[in-house]
Amino acid sequence: MSKVELRNERGDGPPDDSLARFQSKLRQLKSEGCNLLVVGDAPREVFTRASASMLGDPDARRWRVFALTDASPESVYDRLPAASAAPRPLSETTKIVNHALPPRPIADLADTPASSVPEVSVGDANLTGLRTELGEAMREFCSQSYRPAEVRVTVDSLAPLLDHYEFDVVRRFLRAVGERVYDCDAMAHYVLPRSYDSEWCRRLRPEFDAVVELRTAPEDPAPEESSHDETDQSNTGTRSHYAEERWHLPQSDTTMPWIPL
Repeated sequence: MSKVELRNERGDGPPDDSLARFQSKLRQLKSEGCNLLVVGDAPREVFTRASASMLGDPDARRWRVFALTDASPESVYDRLPAASAAPRPLSETTKIVNHALPPRPIADLADTPASSVPEVSVGDANLTGLRTELGEAMREFCSQSYRPAEVRVTVDSLAPLLDHYEFDVVRRFLRAVGERVYDCDAMAHYVLPRSYDSEWCRRLRPEFDAVVELRTAPEDPAPEESSHDETDQSNTGTRSHYAEERWHLPQSDTTMPWIPL
């Protein structure tokens, strides 16, 4: 999860009460488990970068679960820590549940750390298989976790599910997976490459603890303006877009300012 740099409107003083409350809410979400919807009009590379940050520091103990529908195998590799930085082998701390059609196995990335990650392919009519495999992966990692937020989950993306299944089927899937996330004190984020004002986003917002909106911006910030404590760990080492994020808390109808991603 991002470390949001909280400043007053002038940008040079302590946070005001509303920003302080927001920071407190973020700490609560991280300690109790949370489900985040990640949306926006942005290139997929920006979503990959945001997802890498939400999946955690490369040198911290994390268990990562990927549920893939239309994300590329390369984007998964870009979100994984380098083998030299990870405290344990990726084959022990990462699982992939592949729901892509046609299947695009991560194992095809030969001679990369991603090729050693356990992967299971599922295809079912009502998302039961995907939900079950995700729950099993979380249950296994939760039994090895000692602190909140050590288990990280991503579903990338929701768009094919919403295209191919009835909305109520997708909503039941999200609620079932979300409950397992809370049971494990885990952190999950669900990618939806659609605008914040889109119909899908409007209908899905109430199902999530927060909505993280992404956008590209015209200019790079000064280096000191970076605000993430769990930074993008893209193995490509490149950032082709300067991007920003802002957080929405649907339950309190709160929207925070844009900050650098």
